[in-house]
Amino acid sequence: MNAITNPEDIDRCREMRCEELEVFLTNGPSSRSSLMPRKAYLESQKVAALTDPALAGQIIANFQIGRTFAHTSEMEKRIAALTPDD
Repeated sequence: MNAITNPEDIDRCREMRCEELEVFLTNGPSSRSSLMPRKAYLESQKVAALTDPALAGQIIANFQIGRTFAHTSEMEKRIAALTPDD
């Protein structure tokens, strides 16, 4: 965990960090927090596909491992369909 805080609030910040960690360890991740990495990954894939160098790199990588953009699309669909229970 990282936090930026006023030095005067460092003790309270440490307390809050411990509380949050305890809740996480007791209850596990919330459905919202477990979906955030998925959303970030899919968004990064969309952004990367907008640049010519990244697109060229993906074409080369797919060619070298014998995959197509249809495979990439299928993987993105499967990732998008994940739920916190998966």
